[in-house]
Amino acid sequence: MKKYTTIFFILFTLLSSAQLPKEYLNQPANLKPIIKLDNSIMQCVYQHTTYDPDLEKYEDTYEILEIGSNYSKYGNYGAYQLDSALHTYNGATLTNGQYAILFKKYDPNYECIIKNKKNENLEHYGKVFIDYYIYEEPIPQIKWELEGGKAIICGYTCHKATATFRGRQWTAWYSDIPVDNGPWKLGNLPGLILKAEDATGEHIIEAIILKQDKASIGYRKFLYSRTTREKYNKSLKEYKEEAHKFFQGELQPQNPDGTPMNIPKRKLFYNPLEKE
Repeated sequence: MKKYTTIFFILFTLLSSAQLPKEYLNQPANLKPIIKLDNSIMQCVYQHTTYDPDLEKYEDTYEILEIGSNYSKYGNYGAYQLDSALHTYNGATLTNGQYAILFKKYDPNYECIIKNKKNENLEHYGKVFIDYYIYEEPIPQIKWELEGGKAIICGYTCHKATATFRGRQWTAWYSDIPVDNGPWKLGNLPGLILKAEDATGEHIIEAIILKQDKASIGYRKFLYSRTTREKYNKSLKEYKEEAHKFFQGELQPQNPDGTPMNIPKRKLFYNPLEKE
């Protein structure tokens, strides 16, 4: 637990814009290695607009789908940009100070979904508070109804399809790009999905850039605990709704006088894509 307390203290200090010791800043950054799975042949960047009805607030995030011959990865665009920037450094000489600057610039989130085309398996890598988790499931074979509507997205003519998937009714717009894939866990259509929106309007995911950068597909080797989709979603929901409870005990930050710091009891922004 002491190891995690130290990690949390560093991140808490960094995010609160406090000054870190120069000795620490000058030390080599001990980054987790990247496990390479494939090489990408195409990338699609999406803007994901989420509405939290409890907080009555919208948030935009940017996510990227990396498509390879055997694997695809869907994750945070900031994490993709950070990993790309780290390629310009020598891993042995990158310091904690340099990494802190890059981390603050790109604000990465390492939650991601990796689809394995060879065995039709999906792996979800995620994090709840300071703990990393992985769960597996078959790639969902969503049953879509093909509709007659059309739209132009990123310069591509797209066709309309609708389906219900895990508690949400989705409308997807798929292109003539012959790739069975899309944002998040969506897929099983004749072409690459460039836009998806649920019936409530709480989630709108739309492509804004398609490109063909040469990059490897992989994930950082954090210490992942195996779990199930249901348990992970339940734990994440509990954290987002009552984050203050996770700061108790050894992880509760202290005031300068040594007394426990008060953690506000408030719900974090959250509206899950899966409702069941």
